[in-house]
Amino acid sequence: WNMSLDGGQFSGALTMALGQRAQWPASLKLVIWEFSENALSLPLTADEQALLARIP
Repeated sequence: WNMSLDGGQFSGALTMALGQRAQWPASLKLVIWEFSENALSLPLTADEQALLARIP
């Protein structure tokens, strides 16, 4: 199973992915998230912080 999103914005892609979480296979145990080094150097937006707080 593979889900690929490319929008250049971490929070936008994460929001979309989490919004589709009900469609993820029940057997899914690992998510690998890959993004650019540039994204790592930017501070988290309020949306990103809120989304990360929702992840169990």
